[in-house]
Amino acid sequence: MVQVVVADASQKHITDRVFQLWVNDLQDLAYYIDDVLDDVDTKALRRKLNNDAHANTSIGNVLKFIPKCCTNFSPLNVLYGQQMSSKLEEITTKLHDLVDQKNDLGLMVNVERSSIRAA
Repeated sequence: MVQVVVADASQKHITDRVFQLWVNDLQDLAYYIDDVLDDVDTKALRRKLNNDAHANTSIGNVLKFIPKCCTNFSPLNVLYGQQMSSKLEEITTKLHDLVDQKNDLGLMVNVERSSIRAA
């Protein structure tokens, strides 16, 4: 979709500073989203490694009988969930702002062109 909007801007000869700032903000948001996804992936990998480390221990044998919802509860997990929720809200807000700015610039997403690229 980003490429389609950039193509629309070039067709409309929008080369001014406002458009460049919009593209930079969009790129910054994409990098931020990538960082958040890396953080989630790292957290999941740590959890898996931790669970694997306890799998054949006496603690692991006891944990098998306790539902996962109870064993994963810790203040750190709650804090992580709150932080992640905050980051997702921030991403959503920034994305809505970028869509509003795109509309203010008069940029359009040509569905025909974007479906061709996706195929």
